Amino acid sequence: MKISYWRQYEHGKISKEGVRTLVQAVEVAADSDDTRVNLEQLGTLWKPKAHAVWLRRKLVKAMTPEAANVQIPRHPCRQRCYMIVTSIWFDGFIYLMILCNTPVIITEVVLKSPVTDAVTISIKSLNL
Repeated sequence: MKISYWRQYEHGKISKEGVRTLVQAVEVAADSDDTRVNLEQLGTLWKPKAHAVWLRRKLVKAMTPEAANVQIPRHPCRQRCYMIVTSIWFDGFIYLMILCNTPVIITEVVLKSPVTDAVTISIKSLNL
């Protein structure tokens, strides 16, 4: 069993502390009369703490889209806008625009105070 635990560690399935705990449990079981591992005691070690459960619930709630609760507009023009904005392509387009705009903003921030008019015009024209 110990070899199995170390193989799981090598494959990244459990941590080093997990292997130590499991190996220790097997050794305690081997030394006892009934040679059984106390699963209830091991289960308490792997139960997540209350704050970790709370944080996980908050993160899942924040990352889960609430599109099921949103009503689709009735007006055709608003329906079209809604379909565009909720599309995955729209998200990609917005991310692309942010990536294209980032170097321009960095250039504008990094440049020193006395900037020529030509540089200012080129930054404004590149700023999407």
